[in-house]
Amino acid sequence: MKNELIKISKMSGKLEKFLSINTNNLDIDFCKRTSNLRNKQIKINPDKLKLFDIIFNVVDKPYLDKHKKVKYNCNRHCIECLKCYKPTNKKQIIIEKLKDNFKTDPEKKLICNYCYAKKNLETYRKNCIPCYQKNNNVLSSDIIKKDQLPKIDKEKYPYVRFNSYGELINMNHLINLINICKINPDIHFSLYTKRFNLVNNYFKNHKKPKNLVLVYSNPNINNILKF
Repeated sequence: MKNELIKISKMSGKLEKFLSINTNNLDIDFCKRTSNLRNKQIKINPDKLKLFDIIFNVVDKPYLDKHKKVKYNCNRHCIECLKCYKPTNKKQIIIEKLKDNFKTDPEKKLICNYCYAKKNLETYRKNCIPCYQKNNNVLSSDIIKKDQLPKIDKEKYPYVRFNSYGELINMNHLINLINICKINPDIHFSLYTKRFNLVNNYFKNHKKPKNLVLVYSNPNINNILKF
């Protein structure tokens, strides 16, 4: 699994027992732009999400208190669920409750306004910035040769997430992640992204690897998006 070119992180908390290939969202234009928006939601056309397997929504406690019929179905360790990692033929809608340590603000209408990655990298995870920044540079600058991509031990780590921290930077970044899936056919990968345009542009001419689950991360909080 050791790879000098790409930093692979062993995750903790909700993602304990998972690996992740992360990037530095503090230096990604998309993340910087959306995290600073206030009093605005982003219009999403569900027709643009047909290639995705899952839509991941986030709602806060006041929303749940008001909409009693809405039940969140993402509230435990990922290893106990694996919805986002095991491909099925059925489209899925996931609803997560906003973490209690974030104080609800009516001006903050995007999940990026509550970004845990930004908060962590600015505080107790500052030491991760150099490694994640290296991934920014390596993954987005060029297409990496396949013999330089990481091979993952399926016995130790059968599940890998892309973008626990960060977001797709450009098409090179996406292609490199897809190629990591291809050279690790026995590993279950999950790609979380809000950049459906990159995904659609790539997969209109390419097949999605069977070991990859595409998760659209709805940028709007308290606005449940469905296929």
